[in-house]
Amino acid sequence: MPVFAYRVLDAVEQASSGTLRADTPRAARDLLRTQGFRVLELESVAHESGRSADGWWRRPGRQQVVESMSDLATLLGVGVPLDESIGTLAKQSRGSLRKLWQQVLDDVASGRSLSDALGEHPQTFDRLTIALVRVGENAGNLDEILHQLGKFQKRAASQQASLINALLYPLVILVVAVSVTIFLMTNVLPSLLENLADLGKELPWPTWVLQQVTNGLILYWYLWLGILLATVGAWAWLLKNPRGRSLWDRTWLKMPFVGRLVVKQELSRVALVLSVLLKSGMDFLLAMDLAKAAAKNSCVRTALENCRLATQRGQDIGQALAVEPWIPAVVIQVVSVGQASGQLDELLGRLADDYDSQVAVMVGRLSALLEPVLIVILAVVIGFVVFATFLPILQSGDIS
Repeated sequence: MPVFAYRVLDAVEQASSGTLRADTPRAARDLLRTQGFRVLELESVAHESGRSADGWWRRPGRQQVVESMSDLATLLGVGVPLDESIGTLAKQSRGSLRKLWQQVLDDVASGRSLSDALGEHPQTFDRLTIALVRVGENAGNLDEILHQLGKFQKRAASQQASLINALLYPLVILVVAVSVTIFLMTNVLPSLLENLADLGKELPWPTWVLQQVTNGLILYWYLWLGILLATVGAWAWLLKNPRGRSLWDRTWLKMPFVGRLVVKQELSRVALVLSVLLKSGMDFLLAMDLAKAAAKNSCVRTALENCRLATQRGQDIGQALAVEPWIPAVVIQVVSVGQASGQLDELLGRLADDYDSQVAVMVGRLSALLEPVLIVILAVVIGFVVFATFLPILQSGDIS
């Protein structure tokens, strides 16, 4: 359907502009007039199919979208009509986010559902978000669904922020330590070794080892740079390749402590989404098909898909999960009890809350473990560099 850009005046002669979808220019004018506007300008625009094709730098940030969706749930919850709620979001937003909500408003005003309007922006609103909105529209509880969606998105963002914060401090220490080490090895050590060579003194073995490493960095820097770029390229290709991605995800799951953290984080998100969908009356098979999208780890997604297929063939949910190596026994027991008692949605919600709390504790432990280990390793490396650098000076002072 064509897209038209318009400029109109309302009943109090207030000018406004935007875009809308209509079959013909006449239909677009009629639609605007029925809304009480006087059309000043109307022209067809050719970017309908490219609405969501903007580069990542032109798309609103994830946190901005999450906050806007929460605001939309609040407005709908207090009884504000959908089009007015979206218009309020457009007014209070800036930049690309304002453009996004204006486009959504235009689509809704032209008679499309909110889920279809959000579907025009697949790089901003994922499949799960669109499906949940459609469920809310069909069930008549859109405000509640959006509230649950906001809860899920905030929880996912909080977990991600916790992991980033846990790794940020060790990463900063690592970068600074490596930078200092490279500076010493490429700027301080060569001039020192040159002076010692002029004196004809034999280098201590720590200094000799450091000298060989330093010469390798200086003389063959292009080789090291090539290895670094090749490693980054291979890693990027590995993550894009399905087999490589599966191998990478499986490696994470097999790691001590980290594997349990990843599994609980993934299942916490899946359980919350599945609980919301089941409470809305959705069939379990369809709910599972949508909820598995909340899992980022491909191995966990595969396990959930296998469970869905087994359930579709008539097997109990608990039995289907029991054959999957990545699913904890607690989850299997909770699902089995929930299916037998008819309270699967409620028990999954409790499981999500419990796992979320456990993930927060585990992230704190991971941070507390990484910092001292990394500091000790870096202290040994930098200590060796400093020792090897100043050892010849100390020996020269003893001889003299």
